[in-house]
Amino acid sequence: MKITDIEISNFRNIKTLKTKLSQSVNVILGKNAQGKTNLLESIYFFTGCKSFRANKDSELINFESDEAKVSLYFYAYNRQNVFEVNLYRDKKRRVLLNGVEIKKASEIAGIINTVLFAPEHLNLIKEGPRERRKFLDIAISQLKPKYVKALDDYNKILVQKNALLKDILKYPSLEDTLDIWNDRLANAGAYITFMRDGYISKLSEICKNNHEEISKGKEILDIKYMGFSKNLGFNNVKDYKDLLIEEIKKKKADEIRCGLSIVGPHRDDVDILINGKAARLYASQGQQRSAVLSIKIAEADIVYSANGEQPVILLDDIFSELDRSRQNYILKKIKDKQVVITSCDKGKYKSLPDAAFFNMHEGCLTQIGV
Repeated sequence: MKITDIEISNFRNIKTLKTKLSQSVNVILGKNAQGKTNLLESIYFFTGCKSFRANKDSELINFESDEAKVSLYFYAYNRQNVFEVNLYRDKKRRVLLNGVEIKKASEIAGIINTVLFAPEHLNLIKEGPRERRKFLDIAISQLKPKYVKALDDYNKILVQKNALLKDILKYPSLEDTLDIWNDRLANAGAYITFMRDGYISKLSEICKNNHEEISKGKEILDIKYMGFSKNLGFNNVKDYKDLLIEEIKKKKADEIRCGLSIVGPHRDDVDILINGKAARLYASQGQQRSAVLSIKIAEADIVYSANGEQPVILLDDIFSELDRSRQNYILKKIKDKQVVITSCDKGKYKSLPDAAFFNMHEGCLTQIGV
């Protein structure tokens, strides 16, 4: 997949922008607060139509306007396509692919595949389980649109079950209806766990090779999905459901006492080990960053193996956070992919073949020479 053109109006501080992108490396240069990350965000937004920095559409619209529009022209699946998103302050967004309106989130997932690497991702290991679950959910949603619906269903059921658990404390007779909600929760939750567990198995295998290369054979990276039970690795969703139901039954009294659902994929985590020890606790900052690099590169490889299309790599000023050896590793791995890089330093990228350089100033983008 290759993005050919992008048109933006009133997206954050970018009032008007229209440009062609190189099919290899695009380096967006400029000082801080000029709109470089906003440009990346506008591209990433087409990955499931979600921002990596905002929760509301209104936050993406320029302060002086009531609506914003981003159009992405891309070549994929043996044809030229155009993907458009219209955002409004006072009504729901409008999304079109090749002129046809798309209304379901599950139909958007996977149309544009991107892998984003921002400085905050370097904290993927340090942060809590929520960030690792978020990474998994975004990565899998690009590959399996059905997963988007399962997540949505699960979260809605979880809210309703939690409300029931709180009510049971006041009205014990409601406990008779709890099994119905547990069964619904297990239906959606089992599929989520099945997909996450399978994804981690693939990710871990690729990451081992990546990390061995980065560490020059000195370190072994293992990644494991820590679900509601350590006895995972099943080959079908039904086995996950049966296990989840069993675990929920064991914790039934605790859930009623807490008024909160404490078993399910919303509580799961990913264990990242270097040489058999928890990276979060025992790895140095450099080792943790190498592990995250391994994970993000593996994410891109999985997208390619799943659909035969290389994802677009988005690097948000990441090189300023990495030492020379890790910078060189990334440059080596992105050679055959379309990449958009933001940076304040042009010098790091002069050696990249066929790279296109742009200057971003106050939301305006201008192509410049090497």
